[in-house]
Amino acid sequence: MVVSALYRLFKRKQQLSVAYDEALEILDGHLGVLNEPEPVYRLASNEYLKQWADDQHRWITTRASFHSG
Repeated sequence: MVVSALYRLFKRKQQLSVAYDEALEILDGHLGVLNEPEPVYRLASNEYLKQWADDQHRWITTRASFHSG
């Protein structure tokens, strides 16, 4: 699941970064497909992203973005 999700988030569009809201949307859709017809992956998308960025995993990194205005 992780490899296919990361592929969808980054490799498919050949991008190095993804906005957090976009990542949530993509991962929500991916989990929806994987959880048909019976839920297997029970965490919310934001929980998976948080886990993947934690000190134990470090599969992705997160950063705050600041907008002027």
